[in-house]
Amino acid sequence: MQIILGANGLIGSFLTYKLSQTDKALLCVVRSEKGRNQLLNQLKAFDKLNNTNTTSPKMVFGDILDYYFLEDLFDTNDTVYHCAALVSFNPFDRNKIFKTNVEGTTNVVNAGLSKKIVKLCYISSVAAIGRNGSGKMVDENTFWENNEYNSNYAISKYEAELEVWRGSEEGLKTFIVNPTIVLGYTATGSSSSNIFYQLKKGFPFKSNGSNGFVGVQDVVSAIIQLNHANIFNERFILNSENLKYAQVFDFIAKAMGKKTPPYFIKPWMKWLALPIAKIQSLLTGKAPFISQEIFNTALEHNKYSSKKIKDAIGFEFTPIPQIVSDTVKMMS
Repeated sequence: MQIILGANGLIGSFLTYKLSQTDKALLCVVRSEKGRNQLLNQLKAFDKLNNTNTTSPKMVFGDILDYYFLEDLFDTNDTVYHCAALVSFNPFDRNKIFKTNVEGTTNVVNAGLSKKIVKLCYISSVAAIGRNGSGKMVDENTFWENNEYNSNYAISKYEAELEVWRGSEEGLKTFIVNPTIVLGYTATGSSSSNIFYQLKKGFPFKSNGSNGFVGVQDVVSAIIQLNHANIFNERFILNSENLKYAQVFDFIAKAMGKKTPPYFIKPWMKWLALPIAKIQSLLTGKAPFISQEIFNTALEHNKYSSKKIKDAIGFEFTPIPQIVSDTVKMMS
């Protein structure tokens, strides 16, 4: 059995779609009826783009914070894809981020060890590798640094990876993928897919900061190929291109037939935007529309190397303009 945890998320939903085409022994874990419906809507969008007709996969409701649910779920013949995570840059979500990403991953690892599963694929993030915002190339050998560039989300993914490496030391066969910013479609605009929805509304700002970007299709293809290659206890950065945010925002706006964002974010703007966001959050009870973590990230210059996976399995990435075009088609 192949089990996908967090099947309704950006990566989990496309992984569900791809595995549904070839593997009937597939089980998807979502937390609620809302997550189930979200996954089904996303599968319809993938079918529309690719002219396919995906059979609804078997689903169960469950939570990675429930260790006994995971222990009952797993079996010795299972390969587990751990896509479940909380992605947030809201400082008020700190406790929830660590509980979901670290405690949840600890439960997955321990249940996997207990039931002697075949393999665990952990979907991490380049945020877990560490960076310093200097623009130097980051690869799988880059050491983690405790500094102001690491968000709560980054620290949680780093600590979650430590749990996965502990599991490998105790006999769990595993591999980790570290995607850069993942571009792709979700029905609700969650995670990084929110970029598309904001630009569709006419978001006016862009940044000269830079980062790595990769399509969700490539992330899933890499996961499947690495699994088939029987590679264990390794990590792989997944990055198609290192680009300025302004370039990617312009790609998206043009694909939607919208005007490109006219204004560049400047460092001084955070002293105006952050207090306004805090007041808005206090008055409405909603998350602030921007946080210091998001603002700082938008101005950093980060570069990532995908040489290791190219050398290991000859992987080829899709150009970002094509990823953008496919995503916009699914939104229409």
